[in-house]
Amino acid sequence: MNYEVKQAWKVVIPLAESEANYISSNKLFNCLTGNNFLRAIGGIEKLAFRPIVLQPTVAFHKALSKFREQLGFSGKKFPYKFTDNEVNINIHYYVEGYVVLTVSLKNAVPCEYDDIALLQNLTKQSNVNKLVLAAGGLIKSGKLKGFKSISSIKSYPCTIIYENNDQVCISEEQSVEILTRHSGANINIVKSVIEKNSEHQLNASRALVDRQGLLHIVPIYLNQDKETIRKFKSIANLLELSIVLSKSLNDENVFHNADYYREIGKLINNPELVIQHSVTAKNTFELLIKEFKLKILLATKMELTQPQNDPSLTKRENMTNIYNTNIHGGTVQNISNGGTNVTQFAEFNGKNDELFVKLIEDLRKVKDQLQEAEQVINLVGEMQQARGTDNYRVKYTSFMSILSNHMTVLGPIVGPYLDGLTKLLT
Repeated sequence: MNYEVKQAWKVVIPLAESEANYISSNKLFNCLTGNNFLRAIGGIEKLAFRPIVLQPTVAFHKALSKFREQLGFSGKKFPYKFTDNEVNINIHYYVEGYVVLTVSLKNAVPCEYDDIALLQNLTKQSNVNKLVLAAGGLIKSGKLKGFKSISSIKSYPCTIIYENNDQVCISEEQSVEILTRHSGANINIVKSVIEKNSEHQLNASRALVDRQGLLHIVPIYLNQDKETIRKFKSIANLLELSIVLSKSLNDENVFHNADYYREIGKLINNPELVIQHSVTAKNTFELLIKEFKLKILLATKMELTQPQNDPSLTKRENMTNIYNTNIHGGTVQNISNGGTNVTQFAEFNGKNDELFVKLIEDLRKVKDQLQEAEQVINLVGEMQQARGTDNYRVKYTSFMSILSNHMTVLGPIVGPYLDGLTKLLT
């Protein structure tokens, strides 16, 4: 065979407000930080927009066992084995209301050029597709029993093609046909796709990405090359971020506050300031920004975002937007002018203030044990100020990421407060 194909797919599952959310650990998942996901891109660590990594529990795999066995898979955890291959599923949760599954086959499959399109199509991998549909149903329901498979999914192929014969290589026209999944691409389309991907190439391998998926063509002598492997993972992660950003910004029913849009605006409008450790990753993301029209979508959303004093906002939302407050020992102070004319705000959120004040008091007790203690305390203060707004989710996610990295010290202290902090998300 002239080629070997190693196939993966990004699968996006939207979660409605009435469906499960996975902000914190639960029966189905242990929630882990998404720091490694960002580092694999090129050193993004300070960005609040990141996934929560969902690590399936024993209960998750047990709930999926009926489907797993019926479909011919074996194993008590991922990767599941089947015939002569294995399937792994990595799961990411975004507070914007999306779960992204990375479904990957462990072993490369020998093939000829005409077989590649079939291998790319997840629906043609019948049992793998059915397993993903079942996992999607479990995730959307959040229930260990009585859930049903979802009926359909949107998938984005992420394909690696190893060229086994240096005398038989994938041509530019063929590579564009594989990426776009349209045969007979005209010369102008081929030229456009190749040119716009030229700025992020790394070595003799050829990586092509657009809003439909990812294709990486690798000469066989580079199949174990670490840089080539890292390149594919970096592009796949950037594609995932772009997909979620696009879907979030395209959702006409979802509006976040200005703080949220400023946060993702750092990434969309100034990728060179956020992706600082990899020029090729920065160039890749700049391509994806254009592919998904992220700058236009962001600008449109920001124009449509309701102003702070809009009468349609709830009392709590208006108060939170009007007053940027600090609360110290029961005294409420407006940061903008130093005044204390915010009595209504303090009375409205009195019980919640007690939660934050006590948590900060307990965190101060371990300042000597943790170098990042002051950072954590400041973040709790930011959560207190952001409660009742969409920006609370952003701050909460950052807080949970730090917590997951310092469970030994922070776990016993924060544990009693987690339920109260999580309830403020609703």
